[in-house]
Amino acid sequence: MSDLDALFQTSEHPDLPYTARGWLRRIRKGAKAKVEVVRKRKGLSYGPTRLRVIFDGQEVLQDDWDPHVSEVLASEKVAAIDEENEALRLALMFADWFEHPAQQFGDDYFNCVLVDYLKHGPLRNVPEIQKVLRDVHEHAPYKESSHYLDSRNEIEAVLQRGAQALSSADHGLGYPRPDAERILVRALVQYLDDRFGVTYRRMLGLL
Repeated sequence: MSDLDALFQTSEHPDLPYTARGWLRRIRKGAKAKVEVVRKRKGLSYGPTRLRVIFDGQEVLQDDWDPHVSEVLASEKVAAIDEENEALRLALMFADWFEHPAQQFGDDYFNCVLVDYLKHGPLRNVPEIQKVLRDVHEHAPYKESSHYLDSRNEIEAVLQRGAQALSSADHGLGYPRPDAERILVRALVQYLDDRFGVTYRRMLGLL
């Protein structure tokens, strides 16, 4: 026997913080849980974001916001307390998921492709998306670039990931399609507002 046995024991979700692993064990034993994302504006910016888990409608445990923890809880069908909070939760997950393509292709080019995709892709007829884009000013992307299709496909993959997290009956929250679409749109509007500083610029009187 080695003193290191405890470290090498098989553990499900070893990538999760210890606190979240405890939440998961309780949920899998049948405890009813809901998630609440707490993000409060402080002046022109936001304070630290917290992830609260509410067990059986009363016991509240919380930790720092962690998009991976949120995604694992979604896969266990732990929904947010209401639709507005579910949209905020997904918006913050989008912020994490979009980091890789933004770094891979560069923020400026990624922004151009993202706006172009939203203006001309499957969300082109969604009024809420097009409304927020009126306050976002990005040049049309250079489509002859070898990165154009790759970046566009990465953007679509992230949006599909969000849609599946909301709607999948097997590995997601299982929302009915109309509800999932509505939450997806609200989340994307929030993400765009955060990424392009729409509300921030409005508060400064720049819009």
